[in-house]
Amino acid sequence: MIAAGLAVSLWVAPLAGMPALANDKLAVQTIMVSDITYSGNDKLSESQIERLLPELKKGSVDIATLSRQIQMVNDSGAASLAVKFVVGKDGQTTAVVTAKDVNTEQFSIRVDNTGNDYTGDFRTALTYVNTNVDNRADMLGITYVTSPDHMSDVTQAALFYRHLLPKAGDSLYFSYSYSDVDMGQIASFGPLSMNATGKGHTYGLHYQHNLNYGINKRSWLDVGVDYKDYENAQNFAINGNRIFNQGTDFSVTTLGLTYGGSVRSANKVTSYNLGYVANVNGDEDKFNTYRTGSDKSFGIFKAGINHQYKMGGDWVGSVRLNGQYTRDNLVTTEQLGAGGMYSVRGFDERSISADNGYIANIEFYSPEVAKGQRFVLFGDIGHLYSNKANIGELKNDTIASVGAGFRYTDSAGGWSGALDYAHVVDDIENKIDKDSGKWHVSLSKKF
Repeated sequence: MIAAGLAVSLWVAPLAGMPALANDKLAVQTIMVSDITYSGNDKLSESQIERLLPELKKGSVDIATLSRQIQMVNDSGAASLAVKFVVGKDGQTTAVVTAKDVNTEQFSIRVDNTGNDYTGDFRTALTYVNTNVDNRADMLGITYVTSPDHMSDVTQAALFYRHLLPKAGDSLYFSYSYSDVDMGQIASFGPLSMNATGKGHTYGLHYQHNLNYGINKRSWLDVGVDYKDYENAQNFAINGNRIFNQGTDFSVTTLGLTYGGSVRSANKVTSYNLGYVANVNGDEDKFNTYRTGSDKSFGIFKAGINHQYKMGGDWVGSVRLNGQYTRDNLVTTEQLGAGGMYSVRGFDERSISADNGYIANIEFYSPEVAKGQRFVLFGDIGHLYSNKANIGELKNDTIASVGAGFRYTDSAGGWSGALDYAHVVDDIENKIDKDSGKWHVSLSKKF
């Protein structure tokens, strides 16, 4: 029973101000609403808010369902919604909805050194994000990537669209990416040279069902299909004159099922995922042309966990572990790759790849030395192995590095940056030119 004249605030799930919370469940399950009022909704009309919060209606309102819908809209970046229930002296309950405007459009530019010797060390990414397309809390993201000093050689683009399903409490995702990279001359044997190019299109359609959507605990199930179409070419020339072309075009279609979630408390948060993907289409002859012995029918188990913990003195620790396992021989594009800024630092991007393996990272962030500025110590390791390695391929190898870096964040100005130096402690086996280390740098600006 809610006393007359009592205002109950509803901001996010679970509900602030509601009695007897236990395991993200509310003691008060439903409220009878006789009237709904709105305020502050300059961008969203009343009908649009009602579409985003279908549980908010006159009559019986399920508190947990409404709470989840508010949380999903607020998390989407489309708006900042709050609902307060006020019981009048006549015993009638009014739902007071407050909608605060938020910035739903954002442009950003990012520069980093995730390139290579063939197409330039640096990459520049331009991104546009709209978190409230057509006032439905849908999200559209578009990214264009190139090499600033090899623009004609690198063209990459990606599109992402998320359609929110408030009534079901779920989301539908569509993604598309395109890559066209001309690596130029990758090998030279006297008068004979070899150039390589690669093109690819990928499409993805996924449905994410939220099993639990609370503040401190979330879990979800993702089912989806991904189609990847690759065009690869190798041109052989003598004294600059092309003598023949060798290339393999192939496609991969996978169905995937992934379970994931997150758990958070006052000073720690853990996220995890466990999934399985299986190829359902393709040409085994083309697979074998691209990589001898590749299986057309393959299945891959994938898993990951990320744990962050705030320690005493404002120190922050982070541990990440990602990997995959298969009993099949995978075409190279589906193998696990290790090396790079977001993998094993100290190495070029995707320096090695194999059918199975894991990548682990540990980081310790110092207390802020100034606002938004921290130092970081880290260690990275990647262990990969193939079920059946061909001549010249990786059978079993481990790469590892340790290092230190600096992080800068200026939320008000939209700036963020990272600078790391990684010292290689375990290099690629049988590598002729051993690496001692590598700098990794990135800088981004949001508008």
